[in-house]
Amino acid sequence: MFGWLNTHLPYAETTVALPTRVHTREPGWVPLIEIDHEVEHELAREQRDGITVHRVEQLNRVVMGDPETAKSRRRWFARRAR
Repeated sequence: MFGWLNTHLPYAETTVALPTRVHTREPGWVPLIEIDHEVEHELAREQRDGITVHRVEQLNRVVMGDPETAKSRRRWFARRAR
């Protein structure tokens, strides 16, 4: 099924409106989203060719923030929820 990626990810080129293929799966499983293989975008290349653990850490740090900051933020929210 055809779809569009509609989210901002930390890449030099925008990731909004990238054409995708959406593969639905059995109930309880999230769909598999595949960037169209003809798209010339860094995200498409990384999905197709794979990425290093170091690259995953880079992306995670940009999206989720510094791990130590995230830990203190979780502790703060946990205290507020009590």
